Amino acid sequence: MGGCGAALLGLTGGVGILIASSGGEGEVVQQVQTAAPSASIAPVVTASPSPSPSSTPTPSPSETLTYTNSIYGYSLQYPRDWFIQTDPAGYAIIASYDPATAKGVGGFPPGAFKIDITTLENPKNLTLSEWIAEFDKTSAEYDSLTVESQSEVSTPVPGIMRTVRLGDVAIREYLFQAGSGVFYMSGRPADSSAAGVFDPIVQSFKFSR
Repeated sequence: MGGCGAALLGLTGGVGILIASSGGEGEVVQQVQTAAPSASIAPVVTASPSPSPSSTPTPSPSETLTYTNSIYGYSLQYPRDWFIQTDPAGYAIIASYDPATAKGVGGFPPGAFKIDITTLENPKNLTLSEWIAEFDKTSAEYDSLTVESQSEVSTPVPGIMRTVRLGDVAIREYLFQAGSGVFYMSGRPADSSAAGVFDPIVQSFKFSR
C-alpha cells in the first residue's frame, strides 16, 4: 500500500516502510512486511486550516502519462512533467520534482509534492478500518498523529480516503483491501500548492488485468 504517510508509507531494503515527513526517502517511521506479489490483486469489493490544494488545475489526458505496474496489475495517469521512480518489488514514487537533482530540506524542495504507492500485508485478515487503526497505533510517531478527516469512498475502488497530520506534515491517504493485503497510496504534504493532483491521480487508477 521521503518526505509515501501515517502514518503509512515507503520502501527501503527488503521490507515495506512508511515515510512520513517532508524530508527525503530515508526517514522511516514504521516498518512492515511488503505483501508478496501475486498473479493479480483482486479488490475486495470492496483538512486542515491550510491553503486548499484543490486550486491546482486537474491535468487533462493530453497532459498526462500512463504508469502501468505489471507486478500488482494496475495503471494510473500522472502529470507529464512529473517524475516516477519504481523498484523491482512494485513500489512506486510519483513526484513533482526530480529526486535525483532536488535541493531543499532532506532533498524535498519547497512547494513539492510526493506520492508513494505500495501494497502492505494484512496477516490477521482485518477489515480495512481495523487494519488502519492497528497500523496507526503501531506507528513510531503515533503520539504526533492526528486524523483530520476520514471517509469511505466508492471509486475508483471502494476504500477509505483520509487526511492525517504527523507533526507539521499533512498527508492525504487512499487505502483499499486488495487480495490478502492493503493497497496504500499517500501524498504529502497535503497542503502543498501541487497537492491538487492527488485526487485526479487516485481517480485514474484502474486494474490492468
